[in-house]
Amino acid sequence: MARATSVAPEGGRDPGEAPRHSGRLLLRMPPELHGELAEQAEQSGLSLNQLITRLLAEGLAATREGRGRGPASRPLRIALAVNLALVAILAVASIVLVVVALRATG
Repeated sequence: MARATSVAPEGGRDPGEAPRHSGRLLLRMPPELHGELAEQAEQSGLSLNQLITRLLAEGLAATREGRGRGPASRPLRIALAVNLALVAILAVASIVLVVVALRATG
C-alpha cells in the first residue's frame, strides 16, 4: 500500500506544502492478473500502463458516483430484491393456506 511520507527530499520543501506525487507507482499483482491485463491491453491497442491507468480512473470515478461498492454490488442488490419479493409472496401464501385450513376444520 502506498503512503505519503512527511520526510522532505534533499533540497526540502515547505512543511505546510502538500506532498507531491511523482506519478510513478510500484505495484505487485498475481502473475495471472498481469497476464490478463497485458492481453486486454494488447487487444485494446493500449500500452499496459495506459490500460491500468484507465481502469483505475474509471474505478475511482465509479466510487465517487456511489457505484463502486464492489464488482458484484449491482447483481447482489438485484438478488436481494428478488429474494425479498419471494419471501413476501411465500408469507402471503402461508397466511392464505392457514386461513383455508382453519375454515375447513371449523
